[in-house]
Amino acid sequence: IKGPAAATLYGTDAANGIIVVTTKRGNVGDTRWNWYTEQGMIKDKGEYPDAYMIWGHTAAAPTVQRRCELTQLAVSSCIQDSVTTFNPMKVDELSPLQTGYRNQYGGQVSGGTNALRFFVSGELEEEEGPIRMPSVDRNRMSAEGLTLREEWLNPERLGRTSVRANLNAALNPKFDLGVTSVYVKSNQRLTQTDNNTLSIFYQTMMNPGFQNAGPGRTGIDPLGRQLNGNNNFVLGDIFQRAVQEDIQRFLGSVNGGWRPFNWLQADAVMGLDLANRRDFTLCRFSECAPSGQLRLGTVSSQHSNNRNVSTKLSSRATFQPREWLNLRTTAGVDYVHISNDNSASSGTQLPPGAQSVSQAAVRLGTSTLPTATKTLGYYVQELIGMRDR
Repeated sequence: IKGPAAATLYGTDAANGIIVVTTKRGNVGDTRWNWYTEQGMIKDKGEYPDAYMIWGHTAAAPTVQRRCELTQLAVSSCIQDSVTTFNPMKVDELSPLQTGYRNQYGGQVSGGTNALRFFVSGELEEEEGPIRMPSVDRNRMSAEGLTLREEWLNPERLGRTSVRANLNAALNPKFDLGVTSVYVKSNQRLTQTDNNTLSIFYQTMMNPGFQNAGPGRTGIDPLGRQLNGNNNFVLGDIFQRAVQEDIQRFLGSVNGGWRPFNWLQADAVMGLDLANRRDFTLCRFSECAPSGQLRLGTVSSQHSNNRNVSTKLSSRATFQPREWLNLRTTAGVDYVHISNDNSASSGTQLPPGAQSVSQAAVRLGTSTLPTATKTLGYYVQELIGMRDR
């Protein structure tokens, strides 16, 4: 809805236009049940390029193997012997890409009478992405006597639950009341795929063009373990970093419509939007990639709360004093209260077994005072139609 019409219907915050989303509602009639399910597999169809290695030598040292750069070949400062390619993504035991899955289950019930209609639905969704710990790392960790945590083996996971309910009642011929509520909860684990040295894609795609030792490469990580062709860290260590995001959100609204006369209608709407989010990361002592201070143990936790409360009252009166003249007067007031608060804490140097900021030897915490934005708006609009114009 664009322009003044949006402000007339939904208040001053809608002065630039709005998008109206209408959710399902119950229909008059017998109770109807609807069940559905979805099952699927997830594959990464990305084309990850091979890495190339030009093996060669110099004229001064013909028996010493070295890596030849293209610019060196052009000026004959390095003489090519052979070329190899390597791509861990294409080796089953080394690749972090496997087959994931997803499933979704839901149900809906609706129905009612002219006096009361209802719609209730619930949905459960689960998904495990295609990124899994490679079998070479699982075997190594098992041989080292480590207990493989589920979050290491499947670091990419989503779980979501939602419940919705709508009730609409005609309390009498002149008054309608509607209640809408939605609750959504999601828990998500994320793996390190970003553009940095701890990304699994950086480690695999920046391989030297061969799997084991070679010119300039020992094929061993800082802890003395086989890199299996990766750049400088084993993927099993990267998967030990736990990243979790938990979100809970509730939305609710109550709306009423009153029509005391056939030329007058009054509406009232109150809405509530509450959201809570928690982000958590953890590298336990002696876990994660040997980069910087990570293996001493790091943990971070961030919480945020956002609240949006809105109320709107409006009234519309329609008059036709003459056959060729139509008048419509609209008046309304709306109030919006948006507030939020958040806190964050982090810690380093965790003792063995520790996994909270309070257990860290070095702790850092930040928080912001709650903030609120309050808006009170009112408006009056007059529409005049003369001879249908």
